[in-house]
Amino acid sequence: MSARGGSPPTSVTAHLALDTVAAVLEEELPERAPRLLVALSGGSDSVALASLLRTWRDRHRPEATILLGHLDHGLRGRASRQDASWCRELACRLGLPIETGAADVAAGARDTRDSIEMAGRAARYHFLEEVAALRGCTVVLTAHHRDDQVETILARVLRESGHRGWTGIPRRRPISAGSPITLLRPCLDLTRDQLRDWRTTRGIEHREDPSNGRPIADRNRLRLEVLPALRRSLGPEIDARLLALGRGAGRVLTRERRLIYDWADAVLRTGDHRSLPPAMVAALAGSPRGLGELATLLGEGWPGPPGSAAPPRWRRSLHTAWRGLFTAGSPGGAIDLPGPWRALRCAGWIHWLRVGEEAAVPSREFHAEDGARQTWGEHELMILEAAAGALRLRGVLPGDRWAEGGRAIRLAARLRRRGVPSRLHSLLPVLSREDGRGERLVWIPEALRGANPHPERPPVASLRPAAASLLEHLLTVITHGGR
Repeated sequence: MSARGGSPPTSVTAHLALDTVAAVLEEELPERAPRLLVALSGGSDSVALASLLRTWRDRHRPEATILLGHLDHGLRGRASRQDASWCRELACRLGLPIETGAADVAAGARDTRDSIEMAGRAARYHFLEEVAALRGCTVVLTAHHRDDQVETILARVLRESGHRGWTGIPRRRPISAGSPITLLRPCLDLTRDQLRDWRTTRGIEHREDPSNGRPIADRNRLRLEVLPALRRSLGPEIDARLLALGRGAGRVLTRERRLIYDWADAVLRTGDHRSLPPAMVAALAGSPRGLGELATLLGEGWPGPPGSAAPPRWRRSLHTAWRGLFTAGSPGGAIDLPGPWRALRCAGWIHWLRVGEEAAVPSREFHAEDGARQTWGEHELMILEAAAGALRLRGVLPGDRWAEGGRAIRLAARLRRRGVPSRLHSLLPVLSREDGRGERLVWIPEALRGANPHPERPPVASLRPAAASLLEHLLTVITHGGR
């Protein structure tokens, strides 16, 4: 291996590799001085990508900053440590800085009950995201190639994962849900052999993981046994057919993503509060990817300093909590989200509010001569009808009934039907008065009334909610829920 990567490539496929990667980077990285982190395992593919990126920078974008990142998975003992040492030496020869780390992937797999492959992938992306954030990199690049894409699509077809899975490996996506850091795969149009040709014509060696050559994991069996058998029986065009299937599924997914943006426009927003209507909740319940994208569009309520990025672990726990609420079997429920947030579900609606906002406002009695203006928390109530005796201002209680159209309507049941959870009912003000038959409601907010309230009943009060308040938001939800 030469100190600076060897002599220029001579093979046609090696030239093709550089041209292909350069075209992707020119399209995906419009800024003149991007900061890029390249995932380096030491294997043939990632070594080729590191060399390609170094050459691309030197020829096309000298202002770019390229770093390498290597994670020791701790699975092969001394050999794993030797891989890390070798990667540091390669970085030195390429003239690129490198960040290395270590993880106990086997312990992680035991803790999460995932496979070693899944736990390793999670640890890798977590490490790369942390390093990218620390070093100010906006893009992480991996060496996934055309053969990986074929294997991925076939594996997902065999698992019957549906068109979302059939899209295969996306060229770019956030490295984790809601992350500002992009994960980019610039080699998806290149084969494993084309990357190998680039590496060998540059005279660069690589590290070999012996387990990759043994069919001991599902992915290895697919690559070493299943795909070769399919190619022998169906011909080599099976690869092109699988890739075409992936492109078709991608077009369907693109239409779905447009729909997600339409859904985002349908979300009710008031200040920090969000409410998702039942139709949206039902549509997203079976779409974890769509849910993650929508949650990103809505904002995540990260309670850190303004402008600071939420850490990856926080974002992952947020999306896990959201998925749990969306897929809940019961029509109600509540979960505490990371930070100061709580989500409530009722009658198909999902509401998002700050913890502590459910606290009831104390009730009180007053007389008309006490003044026409009364306060309900931070809100204002204007008394329009002078009335003898005392009025009581309080929140909705479970047994409250409102006379309407010759019937006694249970307010709590109406509120639940319109999507307001029971624990929020006491935030909605009503006026009552004692008479010979006990306490009787004389006024409720207009939004709580039916479609045809008695026109002859004069309004007793007028409510002015504080702007961007939870009460203002709930009244909007009630109005929508009554349609």
